[in-house]
Amino acid sequence: MHVDLLTILRQQKLKWYGHSTRSSGLAKTIMQCTVNGGRRRGMQKKRWEDNIREWTGLELRNTLRIAEDREEWKAVVRRFSMRLYGSQM
Repeated sequence: MHVDLLTILRQQKLKWYGHSTRSSGLAKTIMQCTVNGGRRRGMQKKRWEDNIREWTGLELRNTLRIAEDREEWKAVVRRFSMRLYGSQM
């Protein structure tokens, strides 16, 4: 099975999101914080949350709730992988 690097990185990012959401450490605090002030003009950069929403097809508040349950989040990551790989998994 041939898997490209971008796909592996996306899977790892989804796994890390679930892990950090369940933690109570600095990673969770940083990921869930918002920065006050304006953004630069032009095309806006994507945020972690934008990627998670795009890849899972879920709203952010739902991903936060689902990620609290490790087994349920693993199922989300598996569904994402199945969409990418099809029957190769």
